[in-house]
Amino acid sequence: VLADIADRLRKPKEAKDWKQRADNLYTLLMKNLWDGNHFVFRRVLDGKPNIAPFSFMRAMPLMLANRLPKTIQQNLIGFIRDTLVTPYGIATEAITSPKYPTATYLYWRGAIWPPIMYMLIDAMERCGEKEMSIDLAKKYCDMCKIEGFAENFNPVTGKGLVDPAYTWGSSVFILLAHEYLDKKK
Repeated sequence: VLADIADRLRKPKEAKDWKQRADNLYTLLMKNLWDGNHFVFRRVLDGKPNIAPFSFMRAMPLMLANRLPKTIQQNLIGFIRDTLVTPYGIATEAITSPKYPTATYLYWRGAIWPPIMYMLIDAMERCGEKEMSIDLAKKYCDMCKIEGFAENFNPVTGKGLVDPAYTWGSSVFILLAHEYLDKKK
């Protein structure tokens, strides 16, 4: 994106530099965090991999969309569809995870977070998963019509959690409704 902006500003040297930085980061990502089957995290103290089999973080490299090989795109999309999607959207920790909170108060682990919904829906659409993107946008928008624009949502019940009126809840609703559900398109 920064290379594209530099191009538009007619700064070819900066564009080339940003493109090189992006290429270098992509190479490091694939070399250090792709194990051939999954993206992993590295533990800070010893560098050992942690697959995090039920966390949305495993799918976040999908934001690179077409920069990833198609097989990796499909792997990540399948993980989201098969592990994280609930009737209300994308949970940040699978509800089947042993680490999923059993208490009624979800916050960091497991809730549906609007920014994560938007980023992953956008990434899937850029990977050609238009139907899945529309379906997820509809789930989120339908949930918001009932629950309002909370900071985050319970992935099992759809109930808004914590702050019941949060800007990113409404911002993501507007973006998804306009980009995926607007019947005029």
